[in-house]
Amino acid sequence: MTDRPDLTIDYSDPNALLAEYVSAYPYRNATSTELVNEDNPFRRPVRPHDLEFLNFARPVRQNRRFGLSMLIGHRMLRTAYDTSTILFAREDSPESERDRAELYAPRNRVLAAAAEPVLTDHLFGLIDTDIDTGSATIDEITRSLHDLIDRRRTGSLALQAALDARDASKAAGFLLAQLTAILPARQRSLARAAISEYPVVAPATDEHLYTEHLQSRQQAQRLVSRLEAASLNPQTTAYWQFFLATSMQRAHYLEFTARDGRRFGEFIGAVLHESATDGAQSEQLSGLHDSVYGIGAAAETGTGFGHDDVDRVVDALVAPLASVRGPVFVAGVLRGLTNAAANFDAWDEDLSVQLAWADALEEHMDKAEKLYHRIESEGIEVDLETFVESCEETSTTHVHNDTRLVVIEKGQMHFWNSPGVLIPMNEGDKVLIPSFRLHGSVVLTGSCTYHQPVITDELLASV
Repeated sequence: MTDRPDLTIDYSDPNALLAEYVSAYPYRNATSTELVNEDNPFRRPVRPHDLEFLNFARPVRQNRRFGLSMLIGHRMLRTAYDTSTILFAREDSPESERDRAELYAPRNRVLAAAAEPVLTDHLFGLIDTDIDTGSATIDEITRSLHDLIDRRRTGSLALQAALDARDASKAAGFLLAQLTAILPARQRSLARAAISEYPVVAPATDEHLYTEHLQSRQQAQRLVSRLEAASLNPQTTAYWQFFLATSMQRAHYLEFTARDGRRFGEFIGAVLHESATDGAQSEQLSGLHDSVYGIGAAAETGTGFGHDDVDRVVDALVAPLASVRGPVFVAGVLRGLTNAAANFDAWDEDLSVQLAWADALEEHMDKAEKLYHRIESEGIEVDLETFVESCEETSTTHVHNDTRLVVIEKGQMHFWNSPGVLIPMNEGDKVLIPSFRLHGSVVLTGSCTYHQPVITDELLASV
């Protein structure tokens, strides 16, 4: 007998709908023991209280593409997609069993289905590239792929930041954690596309997507090996709190387009982007992990494609359906290729800045001292928030849309911005948190009082 959820959904208020959705038990705030999600893939800390001041009724704008609503929006979208995915814990526990039951409960599945279009409108509402659907050609796709491969071969900001880091192991581990957000979604979206019913119309496309899916499975297996070599947890959601919004944006654009038959051309374009990027950057990625963990370049053999393969791949993946659907499909492919490239560029920038900040935290503590001295000695008025938190009160990882200091007045806390790195902060300690940088904390003493002065760009540039 099928359970029927007893609920009434107010579709007219997107924010109220999402607040109702994340009221379920698996989405509660993280505790002090959940910095890494050791073995409960059903547990998804979202920071539900932030929905009280965030607005999901309109699309994310360019100047907020690294912001808090992007982060929390993608956390919610990931959980919505996962209600139709079979997940397993390596070892069941009472907590994982409770979270499993609620994640798959009819009420949660209905709310997830209602939340999904609200979230995709918010997260992807402004990404569509203006492409003339009447004049798009396959030659444009071919040229775009060659240009993309050349651009990706010039290097990655994030890979370079990891190579340049003083703590290369920490930086490479953070990068690996981002891949655990991206590769499973890629594998899942390819599987969805590979079982679609079009082999009679486009058998070459069908066969190529199946091959891409098999390669994505191999990539996922290699990722597990790398995580284990780096002494990191290989569970898919182990580093949930450290997934950047832009990592999830890359992953979810593939799922978003794979799940919407109207956007199948975009999905094909996104797949082309990911495979071309793999081919162009696999040697650099292997070089990073070889230098840090001793895993050689051979680990990436067979991943992606290069210049010599472009015509073959386009003939297999695009041409059959283009002959049936014409320029509208071709324009969709171009749109997906362009959007996926923009998502990657945003991810590359975001990750490189996060890695550089985490690697230079002492400098940001010194700068915080100077900024706070100026504020105090010169009586500079700044916006300020003050928090009083009790022992073991935990701040689920988040970002601020502005630059802030954290100033400890009384008590102690652990601060973090990378997996496994607990930074002690005592009375009088200060740290500068640039806008959009992912971080969290936990109180260690009976209580902790701390302040967050908001730092303007002008004040920041003065020290």
